[in-house]
Amino acid sequence: MLFYHLPEEIRIDRVRPYGPRRWKRAPVLGPAGAWWLRERIVGRMPILLGHSVRGVEAKCGKAVLHVDGPDGTSHDLTADHVIAATGYRFAVGSLPFLSRKLISDLRCVQQAPSLSPSFESSVSGLYFTGLASADNFGPVMRFLWGTHYAARRISGDIAREQRRSRSSILVRLAPARDRTA
Repeated sequence: MLFYHLPEEIRIDRVRPYGPRRWKRAPVLGPAGAWWLRERIVGRMPILLGHSVRGVEAKCGKAVLHVDGPDGTSHDLTADHVIAATGYRFAVGSLPFLSRKLISDLRCVQQAPSLSPSFESSVSGLYFTGLASADNFGPVMRFLWGTHYAARRISGDIAREQRRSRSSILVRLAPARDRTA
């Protein structure tokens, strides 16, 4: 919760993989694979950093990528499988399962939902976790490690709401029973 209480500008700045221009490197953990993946990848397949994909086509059951290297040279890569880590950034407006009305009701900062301490958005009952919650709770939310914390906060909030709903129903029913007795 310490991160949650930082000023909004600082939180957003610290979550971005590449911070403001004054930073040469990311001010926080940038994108990276789990430590246990290293031995499965390094030396077994090429890893191309800083390349831009200009186009892709299928030829004879293979993927052919037309790429530009960091030095500007163009070349084609042929592979059976391709994993392109494109530097994904969360944008609530790009979620196809949310209606335009629901998206317009969400309070957002730079396309990320503003969340309560229990991960609830400005739309009652709608919670966001993972990358969508990183601007509010910190870069750890981009990783599996953050799920335990998020799950406890969300489930606790839902349980409290359930108890409140039941107690308000019981309070409303009690006077009706007293009148019939």
